[in-house]
Amino acid sequence: MSSALHPPLAGRTVLITGIQGFIGIHTAAAAYRLGARVAGMDIVAESARARRVRESLGAPPVEVRAVVLLDPQASGQALRAMRPDVVVHCAGSIERDAGTEDWARVFSGNAALTASLVKILRALPGTEPVSYTHLRAHETVLGIV
Repeated sequence: MSSALHPPLAGRTVLITGIQGFIGIHTAAAAYRLGARVAGMDIVAESARARRVRESLGAPPVEVRAVVLLDPQASGQALRAMRPDVVVHCAGSIERDAGTEDWARVFSGNAALTASLVKILRALPGTEPVSYTHLRAHETVLGIV
């Protein structure tokens, strides 16, 4: 699929936040199959589990930078160094056994994480976000314009 909102990925650098999670790993494999150079940001560098899953999907090694997205200085520095053409935001927190009152805290934290990333991207020279949708496997889909 190719359009103004979904440009071809071949030859482009796709940066995936939360690249070691379920959605992040599968997004990386899909982007690779579409011809993209894939890079990632996660709270830790590539884990053995993430590497095994990535390899099972046939995706090559990727550069994964350990970055806390709520740290604007570190995130901005990593984004400037990696120079992505496309950013796919898959990072977030999930607490499978959280009680009802805990879900508000988890949701609020994920919204703050997302807002921080959007603010950092908007501050980078030469960037112009076109659209944004946040996808998580176990959360409500949240879209922010």
